[in-house]
Amino acid sequence: MWAVRYYVLFVIMMEKTICMFFFSAQQREIAGRQQAL
Repeated sequence: MWAVRYYVLFVIMMEKTICMFFFSAQQREIAGRQQAL
């Protein structure tokens, strides 16, 4: 049971990390477009 619990926690943390990475990349892209204009 502990292994399943840790696996679920690991997956949630990975999803959060990926979401934050994509969000920061999007923000940088938007900032780059604003500077270009």
